[in-house]
Amino acid sequence: MVLFLDEKRHHHLKQYVDQALEGTLGQHLISVLYKENHPALIYSYKIQLTPTLLIFNKDVDEIARITNEELLTIPFFRKALLLAGHEIFI
Repeated sequence: MVLFLDEKRHHHLKQYVDQALEGTLGQHLISVLYKENHPALIYSYKIQLTPTLLIFNKDVDEIARITNEELLTIPFFRKALLLAGHEIFI
């Protein structure tokens, strides 16, 4: 999963990801990228809005795109890890 954020407006979502991953072995499964630092990826994935969470399958094909900030909560990220089979607590 890759979460694209606007650093000034969505810093709290980075904290949600950090909290969701805390105590898990899935720390490498959600990458947080700030749009200001990754214009080529923003262009390649045709990111129109931030936040945007891209979810990929095991073949690295995009299978979902979530742009609703209200859905991007700590419980959501934990559930996403669980569904991916990676919520293994240390």
